[in-house]
Amino acid sequence: MNEWNSENQSHESDTGTRIETIRAKLIEGEKSGFTDKTVEEIWEEARKRRRAANS
Repeated sequence: MNEWNSENQSHESDTGTRIETIRAKLIEGEKSGFTDKTVEEIWEEARKRRRAANS
């Protein structure tokens, strides 16, 4: 039982961290405003940023 409780608490902590990360990203997006870019342009910029971060 203690093992299950420990694992459950760890999972809840991970879930809470993920939720906080998503909230922060949503707020960041709201603050950046609207864009006239297409979805494909946005994806391409995201790909470029990811490639640069992984280099």
